[in-house]
Amino acid sequence: MDKVLRDIKVFETTIDEIQDYYNRTLSLDDLVLLHHLDALKISIEEYKRQSQSLDQNLKQLQMDFIVFDLAACSRSELAREKLQSCVERWSETTKEGERKGYKSLLELELSKFVQSAERVKTSDGIKAVTIHLGIRLSRILVQYVLLFAWSEPDVMKKVLDISRETIRSRCFVKNSVVNHAFVSVVELVLREMRNLERDAEDKKGESMKKLPFGERENDLLDVILFDVFYLETALCCPFFPTVSSNTGLQAFGLNLGESFKPKLRKLSSKLNECARELSLTRHECLNIKKFGAMLDMRIIEIWSKLDV
Repeated sequence: MDKVLRDIKVFETTIDEIQDYYNRTLSLDDLVLLHHLDALKISIEEYKRQSQSLDQNLKQLQMDFIVFDLAACSRSELAREKLQSCVERWSETTKEGERKGYKSLLELELSKFVQSAERVKTSDGIKAVTIHLGIRLSRILVQYVLLFAWSEPDVMKKVLDISRETIRSRCFVKNSVVNHAFVSVVELVLREMRNLERDAEDKKGESMKKLPFGERENDLLDVILFDVFYLETALCCPFFPTVSSNTGLQAFGLNLGESFKPKLRKLSSKLNECARELSLTRHECLNIKKFGAMLDMRIIEIWSKLDV
């Protein structure tokens, strides 16, 4: 984005030099040319303004990602306050973008009317990032649910119900495909939990250590939900002027994928720590793996059918 703004400045300077030259040697044709140059300068000013607005929005989005991560490492109350603050700001940014006629990353890049080969390549890359991150986050959500559903099924059903309604109610964009996909994953898990409960009931006599659902587990859920909302915001909120370049969009898609890597690793590590505390029997481990594998196939199916 900084390079785009520098290029605009160079272009503005070039036009000023051309206008200055023709002002010194005016003819009728020169006047017509100057009129067109004035119109071009107005267009460039508008593009510059849009680019600066986009740059500001994207930097704020990146800062939210970093600040929430720090808040989540300190205390849960601070993390929840930050989550609410981010959601409110993203909602306002969405409304402002809609008023200006801006488009989301998915609207620009996954359009069924993409024409150029370069645009198609960019679209395929961003769609691949979207599907990859959606699957990774969904897998983490499922891993989280299966660990606690095994020992606290009633609590986990309530948590899932709340999560589903939270994701639905905080959807920033009408018909958001990312929001819809995550809701579909939560509903899938809720349906399949009935099978998990029946199997747990059959083994009721076996000893099983419970992992109480407390503050740490709520904190984990807050982080997962934040990442869900962040992904939806980055992909579905109208940040981008319609004239955004392929290069800028490709860079944003790549940076989005890279920014999630450390967060996903940290979440996986936390969940593995919880799994060790549970001291699951071999039978319990096999059942969790079986349900996890079945859900994984369905998750891939949900995200692979992403309707844009």
